[in-house]
Amino acid sequence: MSRLSMMTPTKRRKLIAAISAFWNLIMIYIELGMEVIELSELLIRNPRIARQPVDSYILRQFERQRVFDKCTKLSDTESHRKIRMNRILFKKLCDLLVAEGGLKKTRNTDVDEMVLTFLLAISHDNKIRSLAVDLRRSIETIYRSFHRVLRAILRLNNLLMKKPKPITADSTDKRWKYFKNYLGALDGTHIDVRPLKEEQTKYRDRSDHLTINCLGVCTPNLEFIYCLAGWEGSAHDTRVLRDVLNRPNGLVVPEGCYYLCDSGYGNSPGFLTPIWGPRYHIDVWGGGAAATNCQRVLQLETCSG
Repeated sequence: MSRLSMMTPTKRRKLIAAISAFWNLIMIYIELGMEVIELSELLIRNPRIARQPVDSYILRQFERQRVFDKCTKLSDTESHRKIRMNRILFKKLCDLLVAEGGLKKTRNTDVDEMVLTFLLAISHDNKIRSLAVDLRRSIETIYRSFHRVLRAILRLNNLLMKKPKPITADSTDKRWKYFKNYLGALDGTHIDVRPLKEEQTKYRDRSDHLTINCLGVCTPNLEFIYCLAGWEGSAHDTRVLRDVLNRPNGLVVPEGCYYLCDSGYGNSPGFLTPIWGPRYHIDVWGGGAAATNCQRVLQLETCSG
């Protein structure tokens, strides 16, 4: 330990990381050994499986476990690269989907594998057919696993979506103290899709891309309040917003409160857009330039918040 204390912080971190990776590798081999034991017991209980070719079951099982371990057990760096979250968050997400979303394992697929399938699909835009090859599953199994997790996540709507709270008059937050009764901000984004050939015209946006127009609403702390996806890319932002307000379970704006949005939506009760005329992009105020009138002050505070 005396030599370890004399190491530089960089070398110490590298040594700890190497030891951690080596330990994780040992644990993976131990788990693979346990899988071999369980598989042997399974073959004893089910002689029908033993009569199948080796590569029809055993190799698929090991290949599937190898992919799972690489994505969720090897290291946080590898997990974040594969599924966009570390190992602890992956475990918490699985527990949350089981406890609150009602997700249950099936006869052939565990909850962890179903969640991994879903994350691999949405993280890298993987197709069901390619996931079926990587995970050594049938296309139907991948399809069912994906939609089971999707339905479980939709059941978490009340838990994941936040309730808006207006900014009070006595707020001391320097970003929002000018915006009394402010609830949050909304904006739209276009997501690429591949519709049927006969439906491509209505999905083509002004940039000549095939997209859907999605609307997102968030709090000042960047927590989502509402989200709507599905409108064709050719639909204007105001049309999407009008649909959101007219839906039975759509966005509700309390009396006297408002959301900030860009000029594409237009000024209306409950929605405040930048003042027409003065520039409001944040790069205009770079280099310590000061606003010269009340309108420019409002524009600066709006874009800097």
